[in-house]
Amino acid sequence: MIAKTLTLSILILTGGGLASCSEESATAQETAAAEHVVAAEKLISVYKTPTCGCCNAWIDHLEQAGFEVDANDVPSTNPVASEAGVPSTLRSCHTAKIGGYVIEGHVPAADIKRLLDERPDIVGLTVPGMPVGSPGMEMGDRKDSYNVLAIGRDGSTSVFASY
Repeated sequence: MIAKTLTLSILILTGGGLASCSEESATAQETAAAEHVVAAEKLISVYKTPTCGCCNAWIDHLEQAGFEVDANDVPSTNPVASEAGVPSTLRSCHTAKIGGYVIEGHVPAADIKRLLDERPDIVGLTVPGMPVGSPGMEMGDRKDSYNVLAIGRDGSTSVFASY
């Protein structure tokens, strides 16, 4: 009788221990997976020409905002922008990719973070041209007004933010 009680106690303790262990393991795996997603959403791949100073200034802006930048020098950003679905009328001097979206031009880091938080069904964001006062295009106190545009899957645009 004592042996049966002892065996039952060991089984209960072992089973409980295993369940606890596997729950902790699952939680650790979920945490690691979540951390991987967060890290992936902080990594932005930027495609720029080697001589573009404002592209480097925009990269500095992103790094200061907490993004990890993978900078890629290319002879022309047009093939990258075309492949990503950015119409030629919406292009700028650099193209970036993050979290399944394209970022074209001098888009503020705060708007990229908002995009990743909200996850709308769009191609990405663009600031066409190179407006003075946008991140990477600072020129003293001068600031032109500009819009950050959302690029729809059908090529349409809508205003995502205004400055």
